[in-house]
Amino acid sequence: MKKKIFTVLCVAVMGLSACSAPTVTPSLEDFKIMQREAVKKADNVDSQAVEKINDIIVTPELINNALQKAATQCMTSRGFQAQAQYYMPPSETVRDFVVPTQLSIQEARDNGYNTARSRVARERENTNFMSPEEVQAYQNPSSGDSCQKTAQVNVFGDADLTKLYFDVGKYILPYVNAAITSEDAQNLDKEWSECMASKGHNYPSPSAAIVDVVGKSEAHEVAVADATCREQVRFEERTEEILDAYMTTFLNDNQALLERVAQAKKNAEANAPKLLDGSAS
Repeated sequence: MKKKIFTVLCVAVMGLSACSAPTVTPSLEDFKIMQREAVKKADNVDSQAVEKINDIIVTPELINNALQKAATQCMTSRGFQAQAQYYMPPSETVRDFVVPTQLSIQEARDNGYNTARSRVARERENTNFMSPEEVQAYQNPSSGDSCQKTAQVNVFGDADLTKLYFDVGKYILPYVNAAITSEDAQNLDKEWSECMASKGHNYPSPSAAIVDVVGKSEAHEVAVADATCREQVRFEERTEEILDAYMTTFLNDNQALLERVAQAKKNAEANAPKLLDGSAS
């Protein structure tokens, strides 16, 4: 029997250190301790917990557009030609942190597992090629601020809040890990596995199936069976319910953190129109 595989899609964050306000948010060492401690699902589950967190952490198009404009202004001011799009850490929902990604039967029939490419990969594909000099200026300057960081601070208005906004995923991940390794998640995978076995495919979880068939001729057939079994066992609905139970715990544990992330987003929503219409730069 194949070993059970659990995978979490890490959020693309700009650094590993925590926000510089330890009385409000956990330090990096606190975060490491949190990862070692068992995270339990809430006794009283908020059925809108995932939705509430998504409302705070997902970056709307208005802010994304302002980030692109601010990045363009910075790069052109340094003598580089404007790119069609500059890479920014992707805006992820709580569900996006979990592998496997969602897969409908129609998507599987049309594209197999190719539909399940990560958002990070898709956004990187849309980013034009930059020369080493441009990459140096945009992401990793030898001195001074990168244009990526400059653009983010221009939009969010505060360096500490900016960093926290783009780092928030690392605080969520221990709770997502707890959710997908929980007994409820294992039972869901077991039901899915029994369904797959009835179709002639023996895998302990969707993640294990994906890993096993990558590049193989049977990948498309397995993907369709996978999506069909997910629908049969209500995989997405039940995954959302499991996430709600653990995200309720996250809400209870991290109210101060989320207030600061929400403030960062509020700042950006106020600054973005000014950057886009040229009344601020």
